[in-house]
Amino acid sequence: MARLLLGWTAGAVIVSSLVTIGLSSDLLGRASGQAEHLRAEPNQVAVVGGDTLRLGDRVVRLAGIEAPDRGDTCRGNMDCGGAATTVLAGMVRDRRVDCRLSGHDSMGRPFAACAANGVDLSSAVVESGWARAQQDEPALANLELRARRRGAGLWADAHAH
Repeated sequence: MARLLLGWTAGAVIVSSLVTIGLSSDLLGRASGQAEHLRAEPNQVAVVGGDTLRLGDRVVRLAGIEAPDRGDTCRGNMDCGGAATTVLAGMVRDRRVDCRLSGHDSMGRPFAACAANGVDLSSAVVESGWARAQQDEPALANLELRARRRGAGLWADAHAH
């Protein structure tokens, strides 16, 4: 009887292990350090905002940046959120976008380090002056400072006076 019980227990452990290994990583969560990759062909890419993309059926936030929302005004009555969205749209137009996902924003959208034809989109939007670097991103903060000094994008009116 003890041998039969030991056999059933060992079998249950083996089956349980196999089922666990076979389950989707989305159900069990991802191992630490493992980033999910997402690729979208040009016809699968849509710009939601100056720092947000839809790649197929997934919405992602560009990592390390904060762009104004559509309808946010600057320089008088200019829709700076709309301008940031237009700039990002130009960067991804007719290009495949590759992203590495990590973490989530307060709305549950994954943060993504994305590139279009090898160009890092977070860096490009900040360098254009249409997004701010988040505090924990020193490389992007340097790009933001250069954009401010040039009077680019959001900071254009600083040099108009």
